[in-house]
Amino acid sequence: MIDSQSKNELTTTFILGDQSPQPNGIKYWTTFLNQDTPTITGFERIAKKIKQTVIYINIQSKRRGYYDVTFQKLSDNPNELKDYDLTEAYFRELEKNITRQPELWLWTHRRWKHQRQNSSD
Repeated sequence: MIDSQSKNELTTTFILGDQSPQPNGIKYWTTFLNQDTPTITGFERIAKKIKQTVIYINIQSKRRGYYDVTFQKLSDNPNELKDYDLTEAYFRELEKNITRQPELWLWTHRRWKHQRQNSSD
């Protein structure tokens, strides 16, 4: 919640979104790297609640110990987007990032350990 003392201050909120949800926390599925994938949607809900611009941070390795970091705006006003549009935008950017440099993505966290229980999900 933003109080009256800090509402005019410039703030930044970082949310790490590349996580696999717990089975009871799956609210949305997408196609990610050609796989049916459950997603977390907390970052989208938080972005809409705090009404802040959403930026995707892309990190590319140039050589050992040297990285280029670029920032891509996903939305100035997440509340103007339909539900899950921001989640989709995030996953499309993540997919591009992984495709460019797959060696930077941690494959060990078992992204596809959950399967849909029925076709209505």
